Amino acid sequence: GGTFGRLDTQHGEEWLKAIESADRDLILIKYFIDDGHVSEKYRKRISVVRRLNYYKNLKYDKYIKIDLDYGALARHLSGMKYSMPVYLCTGDDILYSNEGYSDVSVDFDKLTDEMKFAYESDFEIYGMNLRVLVKDVDDEVGISIKNHAPILLLLLLINVILPIALLIMINRSFVGRLTRLSQAFDNVNEGSDSLEVVEDISGSDEIGSLMHNYNRMVIRLKELIKTVYEDRLEKQEIDIARQQAELLALHSQINPHFLFNVLESIRMHSIIKREDETAGMIERLAVLQRQNVDWSDDHVRIKDELKFIEAYLDLQKYRFGDKLNYQISIKNGCENYYLPKLTLETFVENACVHGAEGKAGATHIYVRVYEQDDSLYMEVEDTGEGMSEEETKALNDKLREVTIEDLKTNKHVGMINACVRLKMLTNNRAFVTVESEKGVGTTIFISIPIDTLKVSVWEERI
Repeated sequence: GGTFGRLDTQHGEEWLKAIESADRDLILIKYFIDDGHVSEKYRKRISVVRRLNYYKNLKYDKYIKIDLDYGALARHLSGMKYSMPVYLCTGDDILYSNEGYSDVSVDFDKLTDEMKFAYESDFEIYGMNLRVLVKDVDDEVGISIKNHAPILLLLLLINVILPIALLIMINRSFVGRLTRLSQAFDNVNEGSDSLEVVEDISGSDEIGSLMHNYNRMVIRLKELIKTVYEDRLEKQEIDIARQQAELLALHSQINPHFLFNVLESIRMHSIIKREDETAGMIERLAVLQRQNVDWSDDHVRIKDELKFIEAYLDLQKYRFGDKLNYQISIKNGCENYYLPKLTLETFVENACVHGAEGKAGATHIYVRVYEQDDSLYMEVEDTGEGMSEEETKALNDKLREVTIEDLKTNKHVGMINACVRLKMLTNNRAFVTVESEKGVGTTIFISIPIDTLKVSVWEERI
């Protein structure tokens, strides 16, 4: 249906300006409404406008405007199935075309210089100059190619590109796999460290079978090398670490039997003079000396190691008095596990030297041994001076990547020796971690898988 409205609401509209400026009462006009409030399908319009002037003596202007259904006309033209592209234009503006250009949501398209037309007819309807244009026949081949472009591209893909791609893939498969296999064989001449299996084996042909056989050969060779060479080297490194620990003890050893006899004589004289405290300290010193020089066995029960630590801490408490206090705790079931000799004592000694000696006030040392989640945990905590964040990080980095070569250095040699021996005993499954805060104290955490203690140590003893 139509609507009636006042002209003062239409001021500025394209159709009203066109009819007011026209020298005729009936016009055909095209225009585009660029207004977001108007639906997209009604923005492109072609309208017939007539001035109603039958009663000329009236003082009011009256107009009737009929809007043509642009979308319906565009669909009708496209449905005519012309064999050639046909354009209906006014000036350079394309009103309709069976080649498209009928989007109702955008302004009218323009003719371009590239468009060639073989036929043109001009005529006028209600003051609008119209042109019917038919494209050049020479463009028919190009138009046909354009219309059938998807099919042509598909044929090109099937007949040319796919065979070439298939050949490239087959060639790459052969050449790539042979190159990887050749590089793998070249690595055999560079030693056992360069023996690596070939990853991402593809194909079940002869080359794939050869690569699988090569991988089996590499795995078998590595097993033999580990059995014959690396196990022997690991035992040698353990012996070196044990000898290094023994040498550290021998630095202070001068005729042990003579020293023990002298200490025993002093202890007996102290008992005779009723100096029981001094006699007790001398007895503990003798225990320490015997443990240091007795290297007939590199392993010791945890309970014996803790007795040695207790004797050491008693001597230190005798030295420092109330300035040093200690507490040793061990959970039931952990007493009979074996450790490399003097490993835990080394960390306790470090707590005394760098904890109690460097602090003016009292220092507490806590030694804890317990079992949890299939691992043995040992902690040595002191409330001494502690270390800075940078020093703690550097020490952790050193203990994490410690090797036999690090024993040649002088700093932290005792801790490094203990850490190396623990890692060798557990096949690098033992972890030593340090947490410290300047002015607060230091805690050393040692974790060892239980199965390494039972299998590695007990089987060696059997």
